[in-house]
Amino acid sequence: MVYQIAGTTVINDSRQLTNIVGLSTVGGQSIIGSGNIVVDDTTLLGSITTTSGSSASLGSLTLTNYDFLVLHFRNVSGSSATGVLGIGPSLVQIQNVADSLSNIAFVYFGQMIIQLGTGAWFAGIGRGTAGTAVVATPWVGQTAITTSTTSIFAFISSGNFDAGSIAVYGVKMNLQNS
Repeated sequence: MVYQIAGTTVINDSRQLTNIVGLSTVGGQSIIGSGNIVVDDTTLLGSITTTSGSSASLGSLTLTNYDFLVLHFRNVSGSSATGVLGIGPSLVQIQNVADSLSNIAFVYFGQMIIQLGTGAWFAGIGRGTAGTAVVATPWVGQTAITTSTTSIFAFISSGNFDAGSIAVYGVKMNLQNS
């Protein structure tokens, strides 16, 4: 897998993040610090199916052995152009992670990375027609999703989900200071 932020590769085929200095900060905390970060293990924990209803979830999670979660949004869409996409550990702790679709024909695609030790996150979730790249505005925030979280919820604020899925990966990492 290749993950990019602002056109810079941050995870490449060698499964290594290289020389990223303070990739993003939330409340003064760096999501990823300085140095080389080696991915020790990546595990698909499951998928959130976003084909019906205003919310969907993935439960029975055990996150204590992971450092990060990577959520991969695959053609997630809703029945309303004004719906805003949210993610959280419960329906009362949802945070918006992308702008509204703005066009009923658009879908969401991209990634969200959550640092489980602090709950700091950043997301680059684009909007556009399936297969069409649209540059996403990076979003950052602080979530209650941590190593003690057992469920992850996706929510759309208007209408219902009608297509797509969100793959959830657990990532173990090893920071090697340079």
